[in-house]
Amino acid sequence: MPHAPAPAAPPLVLINARLIDPTSGSETRGGLYIEDGRIRDLGPAVAAAGAPSGARIVDCRGDVVAPGLIDMLAFGMIIPVLPVLVQDFAGGSAARGAEIYGLFGTAWALMQFFFSPAQGSLSDHFGRRPVILISCAGLGLDFILMAWAPNLGWLLVGRIISGITAASFSTAGAYISDISPPEKRAQSFGLIGAAFGVGFITGPALGGVLGAISPRLPFWAAAGMALANVCWGLFVLPES
Repeated sequence: MPHAPAPAAPPLVLINARLIDPTSGSETRGGLYIEDGRIRDLGPAVAAAGAPSGARIVDCRGDVVAPGLIDMLAFGMIIPVLPVLVQDFAGGSAARGAEIYGLFGTAWALMQFFFSPAQGSLSDHFGRRPVILISCAGLGLDFILMAWAPNLGWLLVGRIISGITAASFSTAGAYISDISPPEKRAQSFGLIGAAFGVGFITGPALGGVLGAISPRLPFWAAAGMALANVCWGLFVLPES
């Protein structure tokens, strides 16, 4: 008498955790278990994957939270020194420097307004990871441009590029949403919000210390952090 075929294992989508075999040390990226169109938690995912006994799960939300922290740290570092550079280029006039700095802020915000939805749409079509990587690379090169800027025109170009590349924050939020089950989504957004807050608090303090050495040094440090983010994304950050 023929045996009935064994039921097929439910589909498994490996996204936001690392499954580590305690015996061999081998690592499998993964995490979210999808059954009947619904996202399940990590427990069923391990069972469906046939994980070895004693395997441990490491949550990988930090893979995108850490770059968010570094990005905000880099942004915060230039806050104390950018007005000083603008005023120097404006001939030392505080009033003229404040006017130009306001224009720079408006240009940056306009780029955010236009490119945040554009980057979100691109990430829907091509994936979150490439958009985040390209944005981080552009941000690092932009900080280098601003560190070298010989006049206000180049500094303005740098702020415009910064506004375009910084629009990846919306993509980072989408990434967090992708890799979090519904019941943990608010917690995940809280984590990335906390990372942004810590970076924005710590960055200006660090920028002030470096700016006391040279007003352009924070730009170089910010560029290094942004490019380090690219390396992190290339070797650690999985696609959502």
